[in-house]
Amino acid sequence: MELSRRHLLATSVGLSATLAGCSEGNDSDGGGGSNTNSQNDEPADTDGDGVPDVQDEYPDDPDLSGSQTESDTRNLEEDQWRHFSISFSSTGYIEFDFIVRDGPAIDVILMDESEYEHFDQGDRYEYIPDLSALDSSGATVSSKVPEGEYRLVVDNSERGEASPPTNLSNDVVNVEYDLTLAE
Repeated sequence: MELSRRHLLATSVGLSATLAGCSEGNDSDGGGGSNTNSQNDEPADTDGDGVPDVQDEYPDDPDLSGSQTESDTRNLEEDQWRHFSISFSSTGYIEFDFIVRDGPAIDVILMDESEYEHFDQGDRYEYIPDLSALDSSGATVSSKVPEGEYRLVVDNSERGEASPPTNLSNDVVNVEYDLTLAE
């Protein structure tokens, strides 16, 4: 049974490469373009993460194999924020790309889950500077993080460095973003 599943995997990988039209790869033998283990015709796993390179979104990184992306455009009322709970059971990767389409600058803040309660209560909190963008109208932040629980906050309040104007008007922010998580 195990042999037939391997054969099916190799066949479906070949089919998806054919449907894609062309494939790029590093050939260790300098030959024709197949990234397989020559001993048993299984797709190669050069980074040793257990995922064949042809299915691996990060074939050069043994810590990462696949990703998920969320894209959206949101309006944030003045003094509001949106938050994402993020959990990694092993080394993870976060990339957050955003642009404010309309409204004042905002804060994008990544913190450990345990710090979110302090943020929510308006108290002092610690955050991860390398994966945060304060008082910004657009940025891309990305980095690997150790396993753990995190919150990513997109903030249009006075809790971060940026603050909505004090003009007695509801300064709504229209923000477009892409959040990519990989593990």
